[in-house]
Amino acid sequence: MRKAFPTYDEQGWGVALQLDREGANVFGQLTEAHVGKRFAIVLDGRVQSAPVIREPIYGGHASITGDFTEEEVRNLASVLENPLQTPVTVEEERSVSATLGSDSIRSGIYAGLVGLALSFLFIVIYYRFAGFVASIALILNLVLLFGAMAMFNFVLTLPGIAGIILTIGMAVDANVLIYERLREELASGKPLNVALNAAYDRAFSAIFDSNVTTLITALILFWKATGPVKGFAVTLTIGIVASMFSALLVTRNCFNWAIASGVLKRVTMSNLIKATNFDFLSKRRLSVGISALVILVSVVVFAVRGEKNFGIDFKGGDLLVLEGRKKVDEGDVRAVLKQIDLEESVVQTEKSSGKEFLTIRSAPGTSDRIEKLLDEKFPEAKFRVERHRAFRVCVCSGRNHCLVA
Repeated sequence: MRKAFPTYDEQGWGVALQLDREGANVFGQLTEAHVGKRFAIVLDGRVQSAPVIREPIYGGHASITGDFTEEEVRNLASVLENPLQTPVTVEEERSVSATLGSDSIRSGIYAGLVGLALSFLFIVIYYRFAGFVASIALILNLVLLFGAMAMFNFVLTLPGIAGIILTIGMAVDANVLIYERLREELASGKPLNVALNAAYDRAFSAIFDSNVTTLITALILFWKATGPVKGFAVTLTIGIVASMFSALLVTRNCFNWAIASGVLKRVTMSNLIKATNFDFLSKRRLSVGISALVILVSVVVFAVRGEKNFGIDFKGGDLLVLEGRKKVDEGDVRAVLKQIDLEESVVQTEKSSGKEFLTIRSAPGTSDRIEKLLDEKFPEAKFRVERHRAFRVCVCSGRNHCLVA
């Protein structure tokens, strides 16, 4: 076989075959003797496809048609060409550093820890003992989340970290709903244990509704998405289940234990916002009008911005590969790029054949500016351009088949 490649016509997706003279003769005799039978295509002991031979096929040209998707025809064409029959030689081997450098990871960890500590501090100050219970539940929530990820061998991605942060926010929100309801029940004069049970029972519907709707979205993302986005869906799904468990069961049991043991006799909370008597419903038409206007303006601005809405991950850009006499830290390069508003650029280090290269993926038409800036900021490195080209990010769309001439 000379080659196999995907085709598309009025019948849909298919695979076209081209054979050399010897293969065309053998294929013609084979198909003539087996018209109406299936022709199995096997790779690694597995049948990849089994089209029906509709007619004798001579001339060295054939096509496989049927209910194919683009992904299926590309895979089948690759199977037919069978690269295992072609000797493989290593032209180049490179090791690439992480997309996020150690400086970015370190900054992200610090930011996460500081944010978590501030959240705990605010909850404890504002809700006092109840805030302390909520903090215990949040810590347990994180333990359950990371424990489940470790048990199922899930890897942590950057979108996955975003899912964890969203989970923490939803867990805090659930506790706020319960405690504000508890405040109202206590204000009505109910005993502590009665007010506590009423707060949990009446806050349950709101907490359940918000978490289930988010869970449905997460499951759809896990089902349809790929790569890092699926990591976001995984952490969000596990986090939602863990947050509902910790907010509804763990905190309630902590309160019941404290009341039963006599440790907790009353609950006090800060009240930064005093009770108001504002008629919100009378302003509903104005509120709906303002919301609709904001949404409309947002849609218009999004449409006007066009491609500017999408970053390098969606529309590609420039690839600049530099070789320097002196190693330059990736964090320093990112800091320099931030000066010209290119902080979203991907900066990595590649190693090949004993050499080390600095690779920068940036917005279209920016590589010349970056090269000039780096020469100015790091003259001792004496960068030499190893490669300079544009790159694109391609997204491909995701039976019974027939073999015909």
